[in-house]
Amino acid sequence: MKTRLLIIASLVLAGCLLSLAGCGGGTASFSSGNGTTGTITLNVAWPKSTAAKGAPVVEKMAGAVTVRLTVSGPGMTPITKDFPVEDGQGTIDGVPVGTERVLKILGLDSAGAVLYVGEVTNITVVAGQTSDAGTVVMEPVGVYSISGKVTLGGSTGLEGVTITAESSTIAYAAAALTASYSATTDANGDYTISGLPSGTYLLTASKTDYTFTPSSTTVIIDTTSLTGQNFTGAPGTPYFPITVGNKWIYDTSTTSMYETVTGSLTRLVTQVSTAVSGFSVQQDRSETTSTGTTTSTSIDDLLLINGNGYLQNSNGTKIYTYSNSSSTSTFSETFTTPGYIVFIGQLATGTIVNGSTTRTETITSGSTPSVYSATISSQHTVVGPEPVTVPAGSFNAIRVSFTETITMASPSPGVTTVSGDYWYVPYVGLVKMSQTSTGPYDSRTTTESLASYIVQ
Repeated sequence: MKTRLLIIASLVLAGCLLSLAGCGGGTASFSSGNGTTGTITLNVAWPKSTAAKGAPVVEKMAGAVTVRLTVSGPGMTPITKDFPVEDGQGTIDGVPVGTERVLKILGLDSAGAVLYVGEVTNITVVAGQTSDAGTVVMEPVGVYSISGKVTLGGSTGLEGVTITAESSTIAYAAAALTASYSATTDANGDYTISGLPSGTYLLTASKTDYTFTPSSTTVIIDTTSLTGQNFTGAPGTPYFPITVGNKWIYDTSTTSMYETVTGSLTRLVTQVSTAVSGFSVQQDRSETTSTGTTTSTSIDDLLLINGNGYLQNSNGTKIYTYSNSSSTSTFSETFTTPGYIVFIGQLATGTIVNGSTTRTETITSGSTPSVYSATISSQHTVVGPEPVTVPAGSFNAIRVSFTETITMASPSPGVTTVSGDYWYVPYVGLVKMSQTSTGPYDSRTTTESLASYIVQ
């Protein structure tokens, strides 16, 4: 009787042990133990998902119900096994021993559509042992898109703009990565970013030498693709590089009805404002005339407007010194010129910029001041790309034509017309200027050609 009870107890204990081997939430499992196969086990981590409100949480994508494991490799027939998403863990038994086993993981919805994918490579399976594939981060399969248009000034499509959609809400729980997708605008300024999973994205536009409005925008993809995500571009980096210490030296020549004057002009950026978008340029001029040498120094304060040009807001003083073999004389000139466009930034060919201002000068020679007042109207037109050669070298420049009408109000009324061209080079600045002015008492042609420069 005792012998029979011991046999029964032994059978019950063995059954309990076998039951325990197949129970529980851990990743441990047993192989078939036949000496030719082993086991692969893994944990599954799901991406973060963020709704319109609230903090990110770790969760599976809505609709995912099944995880499908498939292991394959050299010399074996692929083995597939499904388990419920809720388990968070999976095991495949009976995997033939060998190296370079590949485990592919799919997250499926109730209809069998793939919502997530994952993969582990280079798994080695040892007979009778369990190989832990670790935590596999499931990557969402992109099924949505974001599209829109980028325009220059709100009208013409801007080509070559990179649109980036970056999302930390699909940063993977185990790896804390950031998903990034991008597309480039076509000739019409249109773009489409495809293959996006649901999530919250920071959308930005970028192109060298341009700024964009908005600078970035946050969008949410829930269950549908997004359209109409538009940006407006504007030239961002001016042709006149704004860094303290930048310097340009020009050879100058002026031919009038009376004489030809040659000399040099140095422009130096002396200050960049942190309070407003502006800077100061010191101009030192030295010219040789038929009667001697003239030098002058002035400071121009310039304000940048919309990345398109510079408004001069000058309250400066020029000190002129005339000298020849027998004598030297000095007089000063103070001037105010608000709101006058003096440099053009990166604009599209055909762009026209108009400007107007009132200029007041007080010239003192000895103890007698003379006050001059004039109104100036101008028009600058971007002609387009044009090669130009100056002493500093050969450049691919942008030519800007301009006209000015200067109407003198006092002390002697009269009108002077000016026309000419500027040649600007990106990241170099103004490389050449040529203008002709005709007034009541004189007409003259002036040129400035870049001889050397220091640009940081």
